[in-house]
Amino acid sequence: ETDFKEFCQRLIQDMQAIAGEKHFIRLQIEGDAFMYHIDKQLTNILMSNLITNSVKYSPKGGDIWVRVKCTENLVQLVIQDSGIGIPPDDLNRLFEDFYRAKNVGTIGGTGLGLTLVKNIVDSYKGSIDIESTLDVGTTFTILLPLCSGLMANTNQQQEIMK
Repeated sequence: ETDFKEFCQRLIQDMQAIAGEKHFIRLQIEGDAFMYHIDKQLTNILMSNLITNSVKYSPKGGDIWVRVKCTENLVQLVIQDSGIGIPPDDLNRLFEDFYRAKNVGTIGGTGLGLTLVKNIVDSYKGSIDIESTLDVGTTFTILLPLCSGLMANTNQQQEIMK
């Protein structure tokens, strides 16, 4: 069981140290439930990859927003940058192994990061949506159905009483 609010705050602190002074990673958290049963390592990889991409593909710098909304059984993650954006023709192929958008130029990468992100989201039986406009930025919205500690305890109690 993990305090997701604390988890996100630590992650953003670590990511800000990597991003440097050119980018400012802003965290906004709302909700009432923050205790969830999660795989910390996979969730760290998921969020770190998207934040790193936001930094990497925002060469002019700027704010990167990480918005987290927590409910009893769902976490919504929204990661938004003001970077180079993704060409519309590339959006449907972003989760393919080794695929990189046509406009990345000399920005390094393997084309595996978003494949990994998609696999992690799928392992949570979640969903991922991308909105992007060239030279304006990209927003990733992820929904992760999670079991909060309160709900898990309630479910366990109901099973025991049967």
